[in-house]
Amino acid sequence: MWTFVRASSKVSAAALAFLALSSAGPGSGAMAGSQFSVGVIEYNAKESQGGWTTQYGDVLAKQIKLIVDKIRDKSNPSPVQFIALDQAKAQSRTCIANDDTLVSCALEHNQLPGWTTIVSDCEPEQIELAYSKDWKLVSAPNTTNPLVDGYNTDDPAKYRNVCWAEKTHGDRGRPYNIAYFENVASKETVLFVIVHMPHQYPDNCTGPKCYAGKYYWDIPQFKRDVQTVVGANVDLTKVHLIAAGDMNDLGNDADPAKFVSIFGDFGAVTISAQSIVPPYITCCANDGYTAGLYDRIVTNSTVTPKYSVIDPNIYPLNKTKILPHNRVNKEHKATYGEVIFP
Repeated sequence: MWTFVRASSKVSAAALAFLALSSAGPGSGAMAGSQFSVGVIEYNAKESQGGWTTQYGDVLAKQIKLIVDKIRDKSNPSPVQFIALDQAKAQSRTCIANDDTLVSCALEHNQLPGWTTIVSDCEPEQIELAYSKDWKLVSAPNTTNPLVDGYNTDDPAKYRNVCWAEKTHGDRGRPYNIAYFENVASKETVLFVIVHMPHQYPDNCTGPKCYAGKYYWDIPQFKRDVQTVVGANVDLTKVHLIAAGDMNDLGNDADPAKFVSIFGDFGAVTISAQSIVPPYITCCANDGYTAGLYDRIVTNSTVTPKYSVIDPNIYPLNKTKILPHNRVNKEHKATYGEVIFP
């Protein structure tokens, strides 16, 4: 019989990110404990590429409605407790009227209070990780948790760009962020890593000719950042891991072996799969949703996470195909997934 780590009925949605869970308390790092599951909403909201904007009528309102309705969906196998949003810039860090760009504020405006949002960036992209009031950040000596909560552009002395990769000419490529949570009631702990990964793969990127000569994957820095958040002496194989986000080629391939260089310290991983066959492609509007299954959850649970596309037949929400400056609409589809730790 499952023991579900449940959010309040007045709680909102959660998206794709990395999530690590340890059931014995923050100090021990042990993995023993009761069985539990967590619901996650993952969504590349595509700000600057057709989404998370009020420039085209009610696009942002439609995206928020997707999230709100999924949080309230009584058929969810597990309540939504985390929301991971790629390409979603918050215009304000405080809740103000008529601004739904910070997802926790949007939920509050829709009578779903109690959510908190962590923000970070890898210039020029921002990401948001929201968590319900059933969770709190773990506080432990000699750690920084979350890794970042703020924009480098707002305060470069305090925050840094958190990036998977570096372009050779100084521009940065694709963000991640990491946060360690404890469930208020059950004391289960969760390391959540929200990701937007570069295209291609880290294992074939060992020198100046990585990703067509543009990107370097900095996996050693990512591993240092994990230890910064959870502690230098924590055995990561005893931490429950979930990764959620737009993983591009790695997500589309769905090959656990290709994640070893990134997440191997957490032990063997499994990758989310849709129950429906054939599955709904999640990317992208500009190619009629034929590019790939980029949006995924990765975990070190032995149970393969199941995920689904939220309202799969309503996309794109923004009907505009060509955006200013000859940019194209690359809207993704929103997803909901359940992670079970036996």
